[in-house]
Amino acid sequence: MRYILFLALGLAFTASAENSASQDQYKVTGQFNADNSLHTGIKSDTSMDFSTGMAGANFSMYGIARGNGNPGNWGVHDIVGVHGTAVKNGAFWAAGIHCDVYDTVPGGTSVCLNVEFPQTQRGTYTIGINMQPHTGARDLVGMQIQSPEAFKYSLYIPNSSIAFGQVDTVPFGMRFNTSRQSLEFFRSIGKPDETKVGEIKMDFGQAK
Repeated sequence: MRYILFLALGLAFTASAENSASQDQYKVTGQFNADNSLHTGIKSDTSMDFSTGMAGANFSMYGIARGNGNPGNWGVHDIVGVHGTAVKNGAFWAAGIHCDVYDTVPGGTSVCLNVEFPQTQRGTYTIGINMQPHTGARDLVGMQIQSPEAFKYSLYIPNSSIAFGQVDTVPFGMRFNTSRQSLEFFRSIGKPDETKVGEIKMDFGQAK
């Protein structure tokens, strides 16, 4: 009996770690050997001709997940349009989701990862990008920008509030004041009791 219990727990942990236990409407599996070529489980290759004078959009892969009803107070309650899991069992590069943009013609805009909120609700905690390490993780890098000399701005968030510290439940942060041309620092930033605690003037004494 004890052996069966340990076996069940082991299987449950494996399924949780690799998301291998699922009820599938359609499933593709593959077993590949490295041979200096790209292998895919499903490959979609689509194109659109924009010279027609009409508007349009081309989504090579498009996922919609819907959720309804009120969740209970235990377990996971997630709705995910597109999910990627990489199980790294060796010393190589792994990514849960990867994207490339090949820009061959000047003009327009190239975005490798785009986040939009077509509809939001007050009372919902809305996050653009969430990074969630496992308990006990150490020495991780939240965001890495390589070859900084290539960027005009490595990070471009004009006139935004940035919370970079917290004591108990009180966030501390900064915001650029355009009228005073100064970088202002706040206690309880973004809260009803927000209080300015200091500033750094950046106008060479021109703004009052």
